Amino acid sequence: MSSKIGQREQNSVWRSSNDLREHNTDTDLWIAVNGVVYDVTEFQEKHPGGLAPLKHFAGTDATPGFNNVHPNVDIMSMLTEANVKGKFVNTDKIAEDFVEQARSSYSNDVLYAIACKIMSMVNVVVATGP
Repeated sequence: MSSKIGQREQNSVWRSSNDLREHNTDTDLWIAVNGVVYDVTEFQEKHPGGLAPLKHFAGTDATPGFNNVHPNVDIMSMLTEANVKGKFVNTDKIAEDFVEQARSSYSNDVLYAIACKIMSMVNVVVATGP
């Protein structure tokens, strides 16, 4: 991660997949890149690649797309600390991995249902921090 990212903000706020999904419009556009959430609402008009890529990744983890197109670009060279909204925790991926592991480990439907319920609580834990 870039040393230009505000350490206080970066270390104090955690954003889940659900948090990110809530910011997916032209007037409120957030993306996650390499574990950090950015508000790129005002950057849309300045984006060298146009509006389409940012709109495509609005409210999601844009890491694969960003790193594929910009392998040697420091995102903070285009943004400021004010754009940083916190660390990103991909709760969707955590839930998918956990449920898949539960599915392969438990033949009992009740245990599988309990595992799914536990994972539905991940966002609560993430919201309160590590």
